Amino acid sequence: LEGLTKTYSLDLLLGETMAKIVGDTYIFRTVASVQVKGKTKAVDIFTVLGDGAAQTVSMPVWPARYEAGVRLYRERKFSEAAGEFRECLSKQPDDYLSARYLGFCENLIKNPPDDLWTAAEIMTDK
Repeated sequence: LEGLTKTYSLDLLLGETMAKIVGDTYIFRTVASVQVKGKTKAVDIFTVLGDGAAQTVSMPVWPARYEAGVRLYRERKFSEAAGEFRECLSKQPDDYLSARYLGFCENLIKNPPDDLWTAAEIMTDK
């Protein structure tokens, strides 16, 4: 996963297994579903958004909107997902991931995918 940090403009990425191990300590943000080179199955990857103890008081609202957008995107509800990502960008204008997903949504609205489409990104480089 280390090689994917540049792709997503992040310093840290965690796979599903590690996210489960430290899940009670940190708050995570979904980054993508990826199928890395040499693997046949896609896995979700995450980044740390904050300390789990700070979750109730100091967390802004936009991360929940972002997660809703990712869920809608994966459900092929691209217009609804785009609305969520636009809302995130109105609160967090420099958010690379929201902008990235918004671009994907806008492209898929204009060019609807076939029935075989999945949200997984296929990585061809290690």
